[in-house]
Amino acid sequence: MPFEKPVGVLKATVPAAADAVLPPPTLRRELGRWDLTAIGVNQVIGSAVFILPSQVAAQLGNWSPFGFLAVGLASLLVGLCFAEVGSRFEGTGGPYLYTRAAFGRFVAFEVGWMQWSTRVTGQASVVNAIALALGFYWPAMTGSVGRASLIGTVTLLIGWVNLCGIRQSALVINLLTIAKLVPLALFIVVGFWFIDVSRFTPLGTVSLSQASTGALLLVFAFGGYDVIGVPAGEAADP
Repeated sequence: MPFEKPVGVLKATVPAAADAVLPPPTLRRELGRWDLTAIGVNQVIGSAVFILPSQVAAQLGNWSPFGFLAVGLASLLVGLCFAEVGSRFEGTGGPYLYTRAAFGRFVAFEVGWMQWSTRVTGQASVVNAIALALGFYWPAMTGSVGRASLIGTVTLLIGWVNLCGIRQSALVINLLTIAKLVPLALFIVVGFWFIDVSRFTPLGTVSLSQASTGALLLVFAFGGYDVIGVPAGEAADP
């Protein structure tokens, strides 16, 4: 039978043919609307909300509340731009993806690295703030060994949660968001009854150096909403 193939050849070629028809691997679209909202809220409400107000007040003095409102409005305008451009893409990447479509791969490469650097330094500020906050009650946390141990533990724990999968990560983010919003809401409600009107003094003057420093701190304080579009490929309806 001249047309019969040897058995060994058949065994070698069947897997290759089967692999050729397999669909390419894709991300699991597990994130819902509230998951994406929690990601954005969790990124914005971090160490900046709990640590930076005192530093902003040191620069702007009684102008601090107006500084928060002004930079918050400016951040909202940028956020609206992200919302508009994000509505046109379904893939993962966020700012990198938008920039690549508009300006090409090189500019997108630069934006992608800036995004990565921002997230890494943001993570560093958060874990450092945790060490500072705990150090107020437990001084050992501000020492070299205690601080390094705490930062390493938190970082590895977050990495482990990410390795568990997108659904587990979303659950943790949702819980962290609630854990941040509840004490802030209680602080606002309770603190409202302890306002001392006598402390409202004239605004005073602010130098250009102080204003620019305070603005830079506030830009960092409101940052983080830009990450909502990054996991769009894992969202059910990005």
